[in-house]
Amino acid sequence: TESANELPKVARGATLPETGGATITSKAYALPHPDEIGKFRTEVVSYMHESQEVTAILAERTEPELPVEAPLLVLAHGGPAIGVHCSLRLAADAVRYPMRHFLRAGYRILMPLFRGTLGFGDAFAMGNIGSQGSVKGDLGDILAGLDYLQNAHARLKGSIHPSRTGIFGGSYGGYMTLRAMSEASDRFGAGVALYGFVHNRWMSYQGGDFTYEDEYLVPPPLPVEEAQAFEMELVVEEADSAKPDTTPSGTASPAARPLSSARDRNPSMVSCSSQGASDVWPLPKEMEKSDVFNGLHRIGKPLLLMHGEKDDICPLSQSEVAFHMMEKMNVPTGLVVYPGEGHGFDLPEHQQDRDRRMLAWFAEHLEGDREEARASCAEKSGTS
Repeated sequence: TESANELPKVARGATLPETGGATITSKAYALPHPDEIGKFRTEVVSYMHESQEVTAILAERTEPELPVEAPLLVLAHGGPAIGVHCSLRLAADAVRYPMRHFLRAGYRILMPLFRGTLGFGDAFAMGNIGSQGSVKGDLGDILAGLDYLQNAHARLKGSIHPSRTGIFGGSYGGYMTLRAMSEASDRFGAGVALYGFVHNRWMSYQGGDFTYEDEYLVPPPLPVEEAQAFEMELVVEEADSAKPDTTPSGTASPAARPLSSARDRNPSMVSCSSQGASDVWPLPKEMEKSDVFNGLHRIGKPLLLMHGEKDDICPLSQSEVAFHMMEKMNVPTGLVVYPGEGHGFDLPEHQQDRDRRMLAWFAEHLEGDREEARASCAEKSGTS
């Protein structure tokens, strides 16, 4: 059992004959946790963006109480199709991201569950198909969360400032970090992008996994004559499949060409293209509109990039390009490559190094109580 206000517990129960098979819980046992985790709290907030209700999780330290002007970090989650459970355990996590260390260091963390997140219905989960990184879509959901805290939150109203606001995330969250810093550079003071990507087509063909592109990118409509030709071809194939089966026993008869997963999820695409998004060549400009690549020059705030050497989902080259662009523009930057790591950092020593570097980056580049942040960083690295 767990909740937004309670750490996980294990319940012991028994099934007794006199209860008709029902389980009777006798006692709940608290699991061991670091002492400081009991000094965190999580809060579920909701706000509107583009006629859509968006939920977010706000986490912070309770002892000692944070000042209203404490720096804020936005966590852009990966996936994007993942479910997120609001729990105190989420705030205590230090495996994928250094949540616990950020909270101890005096940062608040806002985690918007932007469209594309699971748990809010099919329409919401499909809400960023063909509109990744859009200010009217998932990126806008993140920015609207900052607006809500600044304009409407009971405790934090009037306290959100770009110089005290950072953003970080991994995989799709790494992409969203890069996208936010290129499309809304005036909203953030610094960012850390972990194993993200800047160009979807390049990523797909270098890594060889076309699933994301086929599911989330929408090819532009074909010219009328090509669309009509495709519809005619499809009708012919369907008619052929309806003929009596004359194939040898045990073999399948021809069937109509299956639609790609993207068109299955977007019926309006049926007359667009007979191919999956990753098969469309040359690459249309419409399919590059969500890429960060052509907007890298708009990133003007400090950006740290972190990547696994052997990442075959979002290849290392994606971060290398962003790093060289930042260097060329004289933007404060860094690229940390962890040897042998794939899509995420599994070795404890790499996780510790990641945590130390992220703490140091935000302590250096965001306004706020830098002494407290640096002290936490020094404690994490084992130095004084």
